[in-house]
Order: sequence, then structure tokens, then C-alpha cells
Amino acid sequence: MKFSDIFKFDKMLTPLIIKIFYYIGIAGSIIGGIVVFFASVIGGFASDSAFLGFLGGLIGGALVTFVGILSTRISSESTIVRFQINQNLAAIKKNMIDDVKVIVED
Repeated sequence: MKFSDIFKFDKMLTPLIIKIFYYIGIAGSIIGGIVVFFASVIGGFASDSAFLGFLGGLIGGALVTFVGILSTRISSESTIVRFQINQNLAAIKKNMIDDVKVIVED
């Protein structure tokens, strides 16, 4: 993609931005899972149940990471599908207009 493509609106810029947000969402999910893990472990040590804190942190951290990545993926894919539908409809419209021009010229 060239810099001049930003001002022409021939190509969509949003799918590229969605991919960037997807990677940011993955990083945020992983960081969130790590934070939940350490918060549970520290809370477990504070309440004298270190094993339960560790186990809760392990399960909670993994769950936060998994659900975060899954929800980020689903929302990114649904948005990209909308843009692909738009591109396919534009291609169908172009083909229909080309077919009408051929019929009119004959």
C-alpha cells in the first residue's frame, strides 16, 4: 500500500488497522492473564492459602487469556467479513455494469 492510496479510497485502510488492533488485543489478553495470575497468587499468600491462590491464579489467568484472545479474534473476523462482503458487492456491481455496457453496445 502506497501513501497516496490513503487519499484515493480505492483500497480500504480499515482491514489493516483491524489487524493491528487484533495484535494489540492479543497482547492485552496475555498481559491481563498474567496480571490475574499474579494477583491471585499474591492474594493467596496474603490469606495464608498459597496453594489455592496459585491454583486460582493459574486457572483464572489461563481463562482470561483464552477468552480474551477468542473474543478479540471473533470481533476482528466479523469486522473483516463485513469489508469482504463490501468488496464482493462492489465486484458484482462492476461486472453487472460491464455486462450492461456490452449489451448496449451490441
